[in-house]
Amino acid sequence: MLHIVQTVASLRASKGGVSRTVAQLSGALAGQPNTHVSIVSADRNADGDIAALRVQGAPSGLNILAPGRTFANVQRLAKRSAATTPLVHDNGLWRPSNLMAAIAARSRRVPLVISPHGMLEQWALGHKPMRKRAALATYQQWCLKTAVAFHATSAVEAENVRRLGFRQPIAVVGNGVESPPKNFSLTPNGTRTALFLSRLHPKKGVLELIAAWDQVRPSGWRLRIVGPDEGGYREKIAAAIARSGVAGSIDLFDGANDAQKWRHYAQAELFILPTFSENFGLVIAEALACGIPVITTNATPWHAIEDQGCGWVIDPTVGAIVAALSAATSLPPEVLRQMGAEGRIWIPQEYSWDKIARKMHELYTWIVGGCAPKERPAFVQLS
Repeated sequence: MLHIVQTVASLRASKGGVSRTVAQLSGALAGQPNTHVSIVSADRNADGDIAALRVQGAPSGLNILAPGRTFANVQRLAKRSAATTPLVHDNGLWRPSNLMAAIAARSRRVPLVISPHGMLEQWALGHKPMRKRAALATYQQWCLKTAVAFHATSAVEAENVRRLGFRQPIAVVGNGVESPPKNFSLTPNGTRTALFLSRLHPKKGVLELIAAWDQVRPSGWRLRIVGPDEGGYREKIAAAIARSGVAGSIDLFDGANDAQKWRHYAQAELFILPTFSENFGLVIAEALACGIPVITTNATPWHAIEDQGCGWVIDPTVGAIVAALSAATSLPPEVLRQMGAEGRIWIPQEYSWDKIARKMHELYTWIVGGCAPKERPAFVQLS
């Protein structure tokens, strides 16, 4: 039996995509044959979110540990896995928990897979660069070198790993996308709504979106900005809204739990994420799965949106956002609904969690079997 130990800094929903994808991937993996999955979260304040995950009905092969003590938990799980084949899959970078997971895996001679989750992107490395250079010079470089393989969610992310000199195998496997609830339907509330839903962080392009909205001022539309604050950035966004000439048409909401998230999607006619850097962009996929056309940037791996006829892919500049907003908000509702329908068909075909879990299980099996080059999965790149 394969025992996969997923380690992550936090399982709090407010922490964004990584917390959600780790939980969803783990649940899907637990449904694979002869597989057991344990999640180790380093965040001691995530008890409520872990309890919620358990209430949602975790598969019998999934164990969600109480939060905290990453090193001790990984050590204990590896030691107890004598009757199974253990593997540690660490998610994210730049946290003490990443070092603890790497040390624990190394000390127990357990293979380590690392998913950077966009944290090695050029934009990300340039954000707070002194801190990241210091981390690379001390613990993070060592952690990355100890990995048997990397998991990248896009070809661009794989290129960024290679650019830093790491020669281990890289599996390019996108994230899965959670399907909307069975009773989900788009139910506009009488006002045409453009939705931004993501962390309130400089890389997400929120200030640029506000500036573009101020220029376009689409008649009959409101902009809804939803997301958890990160590092006090919400204050800058609120100030930018107040300074604009369109404060009356912009609503700023706190981060949303799962139920609230689907309600925000349900009331949206257009989704916008004008990000400067995105290794995957889960909210883009969720919006498309809901049947909402998307405006996003070429700094994401979602270039196929235009080919699929379900949105716009632009440069991350105010001018480009203005042009896309002007085009999208001038379209009648039935045209936007048809564009959204194309996305709703496309996403489940390519990004179901079951399909992603089968690929990841194939990767893990290949790794614990010795990484024989002739047996590598088709989605694994060798150096």
